[in-house]
Amino acid sequence: MTEFGKFSVLAIGGTCLVLLLSAFPILHFFDRGVLHAVIAGSLVGLLNIFIAYFFNKRAFLVEKEKLLKVFFSGIILRFFIIAVIFLLVASLSNLNLLAFSLSVIVFYLVLQVYELNYLNAQLSKKKETS
Repeated sequence: MTEFGKFSVLAIGGTCLVLLLSAFPILHFFDRGVLHAVIAGSLVGLLNIFIAYFFNKRAFLVEKEKLLKVFFSGIILRFFIIAVIFLLVASLSNLNLLAFSLSVIVFYLVLQVYELNYLNAQLSKKKETS
Protein backbone atom coordinates (compact mmCIF):
# COMPACT_ATOMS: atom_id res chain seq x y z
CA MET A 1 0.00 0.00 0.00
CA THR A 2 1.27 3.46 -0.83
CA GLU A 3 2.06 6.07 1.79
CA PHE A 4 -1.03 8.05 0.81
CA GLY A 5 -3.10 4.88 1.03
CA LYS A 6 -1.93 4.20 4.59
CA PHE A 7 -2.50 7.83 5.52
CA SER A 8 -6.01 7.73 4.04
CA VAL A 9 -6.98 4.47 5.71
CA LEU A 10 -5.88 5.74 9.11
CA ALA A 11 -7.57 9.14 8.70
CA ILE A 12 -10.84 7.76 7.36
CA GLY A 13 -10.80 4.80 9.76
CA GLY A 14 -10.23 7.04 12.78
CA THR A 15 -12.97 9.40 11.67
CA CYS A 16 -15.41 6.53 11.12
CA LEU A 17 -14.54 5.10 14.53
CA VAL A 18 -15.27 8.42 16.23
CA LEU A 19 -18.53 8.75 14.27
CA LEU A 20 -19.60 5.22 15.18
CA LEU A 21 -18.82 5.75 18.86
CA SER A 22 -20.67 9.06 18.95
CA ALA A 23 -23.68 8.12 16.79
CA PHE A 24 -25.69 6.37 19.51
CA PRO A 25 -25.30 9.11 22.15
CA ILE A 26 -26.09 11.77 19.55
CA LEU A 27 -29.23 9.95 18.38
CA HIS A 28 -30.23 9.19 21.99
CA PHE A 29 -30.01 12.80 23.20
CA PHE A 30 -30.62 14.69 19.96
CA ASP A 31 -32.25 14.15 16.58
CA ARG A 32 -30.99 12.99 13.19
CA GLY A 33 -30.34 16.58 12.15
CA VAL A 34 -27.58 16.86 14.74
CA LEU A 35 -26.05 13.59 13.52
CA HIS A 36 -26.13 14.90 9.94
CA ALA A 37 -24.37 18.08 11.09
CA VAL A 38 -21.71 16.03 12.91
CA ILE A 39 -21.14 13.89 9.83
CA ALA A 40 -20.83 17.03 7.68
CA GLY A 41 -18.34 18.47 10.19
CA SER A 42 -16.30 15.28 10.07
CA LEU A 43 -16.17 15.52 6.27
CA VAL A 44 -14.83 19.07 6.50
CA GLY A 45 -12.21 17.80 8.97
CA LEU A 46 -11.26 14.98 6.60
CA LEU A 47 -10.99 17.41 3.71
CA ASN A 48 -8.63 19.49 5.83
CA ILE A 49 -6.38 16.54 6.65
CA PHE A 50 -6.16 15.47 3.00
CA ILE A 51 -5.30 19.01 1.92
CA ALA A 52 -2.71 19.03 4.72
CA TYR A 53 -1.17 15.81 3.40
CA PHE A 54 -0.54 17.32 -0.03
CA PHE A 55 0.74 20.63 1.33
CA ASN A 56 3.07 18.82 3.74
CA LYS A 57 4.39 16.54 0.99
CA ARG A 58 5.18 19.66 -1.02
CA ALA A 59 6.88 21.25 1.98
CA PHE A 60 9.20 18.26 2.38
CA LEU A 61 10.33 18.55 -1.24
CA VAL A 62 11.88 22.01 -0.80
CA GLU A 63 15.28 22.70 0.67
CA LYS A 64 15.66 22.91 4.42
CA GLU A 65 15.84 26.73 4.54
CA LYS A 66 12.40 27.11 2.93
CA LEU A 67 10.69 24.25 4.79
CA LEU A 68 9.08 26.36 7.53
CA LYS A 69 7.99 29.07 5.11
CA VAL A 70 6.27 26.55 2.83
CA PHE A 71 4.84 24.65 5.79
CA PHE A 72 3.30 27.74 7.44
CA SER A 73 2.06 29.08 4.11
CA GLY A 74 0.24 25.78 3.68
CA ILE A 75 -1.34 26.11 7.11
CA ILE A 76 -2.61 29.61 6.35
CA LEU A 77 -3.92 28.60 2.93
CA ARG A 78 -5.64 25.54 4.42
CA PHE A 79 -7.26 27.71 7.07
CA PHE A 80 -8.78 29.97 4.42
CA ILE A 81 -9.92 27.02 2.28
CA ILE A 82 -11.62 25.39 5.26
CA ALA A 83 -13.12 28.72 6.37
CA VAL A 84 -14.67 29.25 2.92
CA ILE A 85 -16.01 25.68 2.85
CA PHE A 86 -17.35 26.10 6.39
CA LEU A 87 -19.14 29.33 5.47
CA LEU A 88 -20.57 27.82 2.28
CA VAL A 89 -21.90 24.73 4.04
CA ALA A 90 -23.25 26.79 6.94
CA SER A 91 -25.04 29.25 4.68
CA LEU A 92 -26.30 26.88 1.98
CA SER A 93 -27.52 24.00 4.12
CA ASN A 94 -30.14 23.50 6.80
CA LEU A 95 -27.71 21.84 9.20
CA ASN A 96 -27.78 22.48 12.91
CA LEU A 97 -25.18 25.25 13.00
CA LEU A 98 -24.04 24.62 16.58
CA ALA A 99 -23.52 20.89 16.01
CA PHE A 100 -21.80 21.53 12.69
CA SER A 101 -19.49 24.16 14.18
CA LEU A 102 -18.57 22.03 17.18
CA SER A 103 -17.96 18.94 15.07
CA VAL A 104 -15.72 20.87 12.66
CA ILE A 105 -13.68 22.11 15.63
CA VAL A 106 -13.50 18.69 17.32
CA PHE A 107 -12.58 16.81 14.13
CA TYR A 108 -10.10 19.53 13.21
CA LEU A 109 -8.35 19.13 16.57
CA VAL A 110 -8.43 15.32 16.55
CA LEU A 111 -7.08 15.16 13.03
CA GLN A 112 -4.42 17.78 13.88
CA VAL A 113 -3.02 15.32 16.42
CA TYR A 114 -2.90 12.72 13.65
CA GLU A 115 -1.21 15.22 11.32
CA LEU A 116 1.39 16.09 13.96
CA ASN A 117 2.21 12.41 14.46
CA TYR A 118 2.56 12.01 10.70
CA LEU A 119 4.81 15.07 10.44
CA ASN A 120 6.94 13.81 13.31
CA ALA A 121 7.39 10.48 11.54
CA GLN A 122 8.27 12.23 8.29
CA LEU A 123 10.81 14.48 10.00
CA SER A 124 12.39 11.48 11.70
CA LYS A 125 12.58 9.69 8.35
CA LYS A 126 14.13 12.77 6.73
CA LYS A 127 16.77 13.00 9.49
CA GLU A 128 17.70 9.34 9.02
CA THR A 129 18.20 9.80 5.27
CA SER A 130 20.16 13.06 5.61
